[in-house]
Amino acid sequence: MAEACKELLWLRQLLEDFGIPQTKATTCLKITRDAFASSNQIASMIERKREISSAEGFAGKKSP
Repeated sequence: MAEACKELLWLRQLLEDFGIPQTKATTCLKITRDAFASSNQIASMIERKREISSAEGFAGKKSP
């Protein structure tokens, strides 16, 4: 987490150097392993649903 905050501060300074003002606080969230695993599961389920929908659409177009 400390390393992420260092990177965040560096990025904020870089943006300031490019003339992009940083007027608001930047939120740095810690993602737990459980939350990360859960998000991967959701992404996987969405991808499977997309593949199934594509296959159904393809099969539907093929048959008379």
